[in-house]
Amino acid sequence: LIPIFGVCSGLVPFIGQNWGADLFGRVNRGRNLGYLSAAVWGVALIGLLHFAAEPIARIFSDDPEVIREIVRYLWIVPIGYATVGILSVTEETLNAIGKPIIAAVQTLVYIFVFYIPLGIFGAKTHAFPGLLWGLTTADVLGGIVGLWLARTMCRRGERACNEGKSK
Repeated sequence: LIPIFGVCSGLVPFIGQNWGADLFGRVNRGRNLGYLSAAVWGVALIGLLHFAAEPIARIFSDDPEVIREIVRYLWIVPIGYATVGILSVTEETLNAIGKPIIAAVQTLVYIFVFYIPLGIFGAKTHAFPGLLWGLTTADVLGGIVGLWLARTMCRRGERACNEGKSK
């Protein structure tokens, strides 16, 4: 996920400058490019880790049980990487447009409404695989909420700016 965090760092000044200049089309294109980067990187990691899971697991252990669990982890958890990237792009977008409280609330909702409860539920119902699927489901839900939130907040800001100019 480090490359996505790098993209996010570059998006903050780009989005902030364009937002301040009322260049909302550029804000949306920049944000969407961030989303696309997160999605491409996430899908690439799913493929890479699917094929490399067993060799990676063998680096850490010779025990077949440990290898099996590491492989399971590397096959399930990366499914949520793209949407965690989308969540990060959303957080940085919200920070750049002057909505840091909403970004913080999004993170708190992700952790306390999705991540922890779904992880606990998954672990209680299906042990370790359930934990992994619960966390991955939380990542996907967090990304979906992030997409909705960024688009909603950007549209509201753009509308408010346009209404102010028409007065």
